Amino acid sequence: MCPGPANGYQGTTVAYYDNGVVTGTISIVVPCPASYMNEAHNSWVLRSKYLGTPIPDGLGPVIDPFGYCS
Repeated sequence: MCPGPANGYQGTTVAYYDNGVVTGTISIVVPCPASYMNEAHNSWVLRSKYLGTPIPDGLGPVIDPFGYCS
């Protein structure tokens, strides 16, 4: 859903873990490169947290590493 509700943020990623499966949603309110890249990265962070998979962009478990849209 883009743009979508994000509780006042420019974008949000929500993950759900159940029986070894991660599902979730990404909402983008401010469509700009930082929002898209942050939420893609954040989804990898959450997947890594629940499944132990690597974070492919090499930025580690930091949230919103690409800053914010102006």
